[in-house]
Amino acid sequence: MFSNSSKKPQMPGRDRPPSIIANGLAITGNLVSDGEIQIDGSIAGDVSGRRVTLGEHAQVRGEITADAVLIRGEVQGRIRATSVDLARTARVKGDIWHAKLAIESGAHLDGLCKHMDNPRESGAAPLPALAAPAETRLIEVAKEAAGDETPAATSGETAAAAE
Repeated sequence: MFSNSSKKPQMPGRDRPPSIIANGLAITGNLVSDGEIQIDGSIAGDVSGRRVTLGEHAQVRGEITADAVLIRGEVQGRIRATSVDLARTARVKGDIWHAKLAIESGAHLDGLCKHMDNPRESGAAPLPALAAPAETRLIEVAKEAAGDETPAATSGETAAAAE
């Protein structure tokens, strides 16, 4: 009788104020939300939410997983998000798996960036390690630099056999 049937049901996590971790608050453990998280304190653990925002003095030591991430503070760990924005005050030490990435001038990033269609999937393969340079190539370069006229080592020879 008094109901308004034209109201649309709200989706979880939308049109709610963000969960705020204030400056001076330190949390040890994982933080999970289906909404927005604003971090101005420090967290030692993984953070997961729809949207995660780190303030300039925020520190996170762990993985961040979200639809959208805005970093103004410090992160030590991997970031997996559809959209990642690093502000000029951002300091990130870890890999970023993203579909969209924006980095402002002045931001610090020490890690690898990998474009993925769905970076939030936990089944994504880790980045491959780089192969070590071949020993024989190093021997060839050393002999060329020394002006040695003896033939360079072939791919089947070892350093001891080449001398």
